Amino acid sequence: MRDHMNVVLNFHKGDQMSAKLLLELLLVVDEGIDCTYYLQYGDPTSTIKIRDTLTKFISRKNASYLTERLSSIEEIEPPSVPESYFSVYQMYTIRLRDGDSRRDGLKDFLNKGGIGAKVYFDPIHLSLFYRRKFGCKEGDLPVTEKISQQVLTLPMYPTLIEDEINYIAETISNFFS
Repeated sequence: MRDHMNVVLNFHKGDQMSAKLLLELLLVVDEGIDCTYYLQYGDPTSTIKIRDTLTKFISRKNASYLTERLSSIEEIEPPSVPESYFSVYQMYTIRLRDGDSRRDGLKDFLNKGGIGAKVYFDPIHLSLFYRRKFGCKEGDLPVTEKISQQVLTLPMYPTLIEDEINYIAETISNFFS
């Protein structure tokens, strides 16, 4: 059974930046102890549980590491977030430069290796509703259709460990070699 610890971080109300930096530091030095983190601004009545905040930072850390591992594979384009934006990586979607035939092959290869890769983004205008209601058909939005054939969503969640991320990256690399 893992040890459990409650951690209370106490900051002044105007010091949110320090709180954010400390949370990022905690993620780097995590020793595998199951912690519940609380953020307190000045007095005990202002204490809030910050598990969701930590979960978002952990997902970003995992996504950053996977992006680093995948960046050397020429056939794919890992997701990128503009500098002034923030992503919690609810989904980690890569784009294959060669399109649908390679995408579907990679998805099958990953699934056979125990990696739950999925296609989530079919063109909405080709759904039954849009076809019937508005008469949409293939070719109406060629860029959307092309991109939808190139994207594949990989597993990304806060409890993903480094060995699992390495396995995902190595399996993708093996597919293209």
